[in-house]
Amino acid sequence: MTTGDDDRFLRAAIDLARENVACGGRPFGAILHLSPPRPL
Repeated sequence: MTTGDDDRFLRAAIDLARENVACGGRPFGAILHLSPPRPL
């Protein structure tokens, strides 16, 4: 694992989270996109 790849993944996850928040979605759904979404 390289830090460059980690940074790229982290930035993408943060961008997705920001888009979800802007659309009124759940930010953790974007960050933890590997796990299925669970209703709150």
